[in-house]
Amino acid sequence: MGQGAEAIDINSVEDLQDRIGAIWRSVLGTSDFGYDDDFFAVGGDSFKMLMVRAEIEETIDGCEVAIVELLRFPTVALLASQLHQRLASDR
Repeated sequence: MGQGAEAIDINSVEDLQDRIGAIWRSVLGTSDFGYDDDFFAVGGDSFKMLMVRAEIEETIDGCEVAIVELLRFPTVALLASQLHQRLASDR
């Protein structure tokens, strides 16, 4: 695992949602959002998006996130679902 990486049960989209939600809280400095809220609508910007990407890649072992994925799947729920499908198919 990479530095700071924690074991995440990739069989559970809920675990991915919780991890991504925690990353959003850290980067955005707030917990005032739901898993279906758009990243940019709750205070995200392009710089914070890069911070989210770096944190995901650092804390979820084997997970690489393309910038386009963050734009295409701009909610915690959508991104977690996308990553869950991809990680599960890579196993």
